[in-house]
Amino acid sequence: MATVKIRYLVQKPGRDDVTRRFWQPSPKLRAAGWPPVSLRDAHGGWLNLADAMAAAEEINTRVDAWYLGLADGAPMEVAAAPGDRTLGALIDVYERSPEFKGLAPRTRKDYAGYNRRIDAWGGERPAISLTPKTCKSLYALIAKDGTTSAARHVTLHLQTLLTWARGEDWFPNNWHNPAAKLKLPAHKAARGKLWTRAMVDHVVANADRMGWHSIGTAIIVNEWMGQNPVDLLALTRAQFDSGRFQVTRTKTREQTGRRTLSPKVAARIREEIDRQAARGAGGILIFISERKNEPWGQNNFTRWFRRVINEAAKTMPACRELQFRYLRHTMVTRAAAAGVPLNAICQLSGHNPKSIVNIIDTYTIDDDEVTDAITAQILEYEDARARKDRS
Repeated sequence: MATVKIRYLVQKPGRDDVTRRFWQPSPKLRAAGWPPVSLRDAHGGWLNLADAMAAAEEINTRVDAWYLGLADGAPMEVAAAPGDRTLGALIDVYERSPEFKGLAPRTRKDYAGYNRRIDAWGGERPAISLTPKTCKSLYALIAKDGTTSAARHVTLHLQTLLTWARGEDWFPNNWHNPAAKLKLPAHKAARGKLWTRAMVDHVVANADRMGWHSIGTAIIVNEWMGQNPVDLLALTRAQFDSGRFQVTRTKTREQTGRRTLSPKVAARIREEIDRQAARGAGGILIFISERKNEPWGQNNFTRWFRRVINEAAKTMPACRELQFRYLRHTMVTRAAAAGVPLNAICQLSGHNPKSIVNIIDTYTIDDDEVTDAITAQILEYEDARARKDRS
């Protein structure tokens, strides 16, 4: 793709080897009322490079005149034109919105990734032209090139994006979200490997021997708590009090109540804090990397956890398939087998009811009495929710 140096002229690859071209002003100009412009011809097609350069220069001339006070009136209002209300323009506006900027960092990163995939698929499409069929084609494309899980996440995000746009008056009052109620194929979690208590003890022993006590502590804590790894690594000392944790969901910033820990888990956390103090690693978090005395990042934690697993697998080969996230599945499955009510498991792990059912179904329990008890708990929970919705 050719390199151009016209102010605010941006080129992006599109479908069928078509290059999309936009005039994308700086944040300062946007705040002043100059919105992005899709550089198209009278028939809706993308301008070629020469024409796009001329169009961008023409807009820049108007901006310069406005800067110098030579132009009367407010900045142009081209973004209000229906023809410029493409998915690409919608994504650009959404990512500058207070709603997007107010998301938790991890959520914002995930949504930005979904936006890029949607933009690559149909950034040049007018948003109002989408139909359920075209939305399903997004799912099919990603499922073909990636996974059904990724396809589902991106397609559901498209629904969220369009709903947000409706609140911003992008669509008429009689418009219905085409990405809603698509009846996408049910996603079944790939069967992982549940951690046995022998595996937990073996891997923790190897982590401690390698000097990664914080990784061993994280394994012990999450076998008991079953938290999202991001939430677990974000736990602070202030959240730990008298053998209990006050858990906060990183994604929603929702507090989920106090979790009582077993004496073994509580003792291990106190030992971890003492080890940090001994090596001069002060701070507010529970989990601090021994390597730099800094908080664990998700990627860095995963990399060193894998090294611990590989070492543990030398003497217990079954450990090789273990992943940290399977501790969460292990807790859910054990709680269900113990007859813990579905709504309580949701509260403990942060999953929604459908996810809990999916995990239980994935890790089939052979004991008929246990599975019957789980089914009864699920039905009781769903009946209670239905009665509440009707009231």
